[in-house]
Amino acid sequence: MPIIKNYKQAKTKVKEISSRFDLSKRKKEYKIVEKIVEDVKNQGDKALFFYTKKFDKQNLKSLRVGKKELNSSLGKISKSLLISIKTAISKITLFQKTNSPKSWIKTFKSGEKLGYKYSPLDSVAVYIPGGQSPLISTVLMTVIPAKVAGVKRIAVFTPPPVNPGILAACKLLGISEVYQIGGAQAIAACAYGSKTIKPFCKVVGPGNVFVTLAKKIVFGKIGIDGLFGPSEIAIIADKSANPKYLAMDLLSQLEHGSGLESAFMLTDSETLAKETEKEFLKHAQTLLNKEIVL
Repeated sequence: MPIIKNYKQAKTKVKEISSRFDLSKRKKEYKIVEKIVEDVKNQGDKALFFYTKKFDKQNLKSLRVGKKELNSSLGKISKSLLISIKTAISKITLFQKTNSPKSWIKTFKSGEKLGYKYSPLDSVAVYIPGGQSPLISTVLMTVIPAKVAGVKRIAVFTPPPVNPGILAACKLLGISEVYQIGGAQAIAACAYGSKTIKPFCKVVGPGNVFVTLAKKIVFGKIGIDGLFGPSEIAIIADKSANPKYLAMDLLSQLEHGSGLESAFMLTDSETLAKETEKEFLKHAQTLLNKEIVL
């Protein structure tokens, strides 16, 4: 984590970071994803089992996570993690209820009635990436808004083997429809469905370049949340900031693990920069994928 003091060098570095990911240049990946999507569209479950074995090295008996596995997930995580998830659910739910738009209709002077009406989608699929760091928080921050909005059918897709923490979050949120499918094949399944899976109105959630390209291909058949690049964070801080908190915020994005993530901080305090670097290096050593982060 170098400290750059020269303005021109810093500007060049920021420009380099912002241009590091361009979907239009991912032609090789696009062809791969295009075939996966087409196979899932035409072959359904057969293609889903095939690509899960090919990419995730898992011989699944079922695409859907069973009730027994969901119910037992709460006993497979630590008590402290369970408490943390419950606390987060409570806080995020409160925020989303406060933040939810309200429908309104008003009769104006000439008698016409005008207003806004907000209606929930019938169904939403949530994609949760796999990897070394289970994104339990992503489950909460995508499922809870849908629940508060009133979406009747919410399902979670995530690569196998599914982390118990992710299953526990689903269980606590009342999500019983969980599929152990990842990658572009999961996005295709959300759009076109299969014998096991009924299609959805929309798919949301982060993912790698293959997931992003799959969203691009199926958009129009199904709604998407957007086409996003790798995780990134930019922090502007002065000397009053806490270097430990700054370091943790930087690491929260870099730990996602694709190797394309970026994080930088802008400050007018050299002391803060050095203290943040020290905290960053210390906490990075505790990560499972510290090689990628560093």
